[in-house]
Amino acid sequence: MKPRLFKSLAVLGGTLGALLVCELTVRTLNLAPRILQRGTIYIGWNRAVRWAKHPYYPDYQGGVPAGYMYAYNPGSSWATQYPSNPRGYFDDRNRVTYSLNAQGFRGRDFSPKPPGSYRIAAIGDSWTFGEGVRLEHTYPVRLEQLIAASTPGPACDVLNLGINGYGVRDHLVLLDQIPDLQLDALVFGYVLNDISHFEFDRLGLELRHDEQSQALLHVPSRLLNVIGSRFWMRAVSSRTQAFVLDLYEADRFWNELADRLRDLAALVSKRNLALVVVIFPDLDGLALDPYPYAPIHGKLHALFDELGVRYIDMTDCFREHGAEALRVHPADAHPNEIAHELIAAVVSPWAVERVREHRERARAAEKTQP
Repeated sequence: MKPRLFKSLAVLGGTLGALLVCELTVRTLNLAPRILQRGTIYIGWNRAVRWAKHPYYPDYQGGVPAGYMYAYNPGSSWATQYPSNPRGYFDDRNRVTYSLNAQGFRGRDFSPKPPGSYRIAAIGDSWTFGEGVRLEHTYPVRLEQLIAASTPGPACDVLNLGINGYGVRDHLVLLDQIPDLQLDALVFGYVLNDISHFEFDRLGLELRHDEQSQALLHVPSRLLNVIGSRFWMRAVSSRTQAFVLDLYEADRFWNELADRLRDLAALVSKRNLALVVVIFPDLDGLALDPYPYAPIHGKLHALFDELGVRYIDMTDCFREHGAEALRVHPADAHPNEIAHELIAAVVSPWAVERVREHRERARAAEKTQP
């Protein structure tokens, strides 16, 4: 009886010892569960936001008062603080700080356009704004630099009109309300949640609520946290995929998106602006094989073809470089500075072509003048 007891105790001791070694290894390697951006904090964002009443879309819902939209306070600043700094990109407090210009956007103040120059505005949500990316690395800044390097002559500036959480109809309001910026072209960064930011926000709230019921995620053991998070994130991924695919199949949301994009195309045509839509893939989804949202991209392509709108899809480019290498942080699927560089590089041939056409028209006009 005793040898059997000693053998059982030895097995138990060995198992506990192995678990202890695994726990210490996980802590030494600083492995942490990737749970819904856990630990990401917005410092001062509420102070940077102002609410403005507007006559458009009085049915606006989802955390936003009906009849209002939010914008940024000119000259304000805030920061995103991450739980760690695995790439050494953030500052010593794991932060990226954003400062807004006199008009309430990222970048230098918007000044009157010099004669003969060309002006592009980049519109979009946090991907265009550059969440988690320093100003000098955002794709509007890099695009402006690439254009300047390729087309010596009168300046071309690229304004960043990206605002976190904005969708297509927000940009329609924005373009209608902001002062005349003397624009020549628009680059619209389309993210899959643009079909309904509010529905995606609702999903996020539901997932955070459900996360609290996952016991393994809330025990002191880091090892059990990591194991539990793997199972939980698989469930989150499956649930998110079904949610997104269903959203794009729902006539209500798809038809509303199509109407908004038609409005945008009409506005661009009325103002005689060049337009390109840059379609961004979901980085969480792009890490999967096959990419689950390919049917949605095909549906968007068909819509833009129908509208006669030029588009660029970043999916293949991002896939070549690997989704994990393009994340701003393991807990945040916004694109990092590498992804922004790729976006600028892919968009720049279109932009350079527009600038050259503009200059050729200007030269032709000069020749016809008496």
